[in-house]
Amino acid sequence: LLHIHKYERLYYSYGANLSHTGDTNETELTSFVLSGNTLGVNDALRINLTGTITNDNGGTRTINVKFGGTTVWALNFGSDNNALGEILIQNRNSLASQYISGYQILEVGILRIASTSSIDTSSNVTIQITGQVNQALDIVNLQRITVEIVRVI
Repeated sequence: LLHIHKYERLYYSYGANLSHTGDTNETELTSFVLSGNTLGVNDALRINLTGTITNDNGGTRTINVKFGGTTVWALNFGSDNNALGEILIQNRNSLASQYISGYQILEVGILRIASTSSIDTSSNVTIQITGQVNQALDIVNLQRITVEIVRVI
């Protein structure tokens, strides 16, 4: 069965640099609320973001995407200084079942992810973007984020 994307609508956008440094705790960079029933039973949320790291002291630097409190995707930098990623969270013929797919483009190649979740999107859902470093002198930066609603007919 072929589904056609009816339209896409910008839901959330932030273009200023948001950073985390100074400790190794996971720290919120930004968050927003997806209002209940915004997504239909087959609609999707597309999140596109760009991140960078500075003061590379080795180890792992991560930008996480949390959907309803659960980490559904992690942009891991490793030895890369720049990364671009996109994640699609799509309801699967239900407001409480999602298929999650995405990719991240790093200096060393492309990584793909796929998973599932069971968050009830008929209620408000918080989407949180966090940053974490494993060396307190490292800096992880969320350079920009755009979030779109993709309607499926």
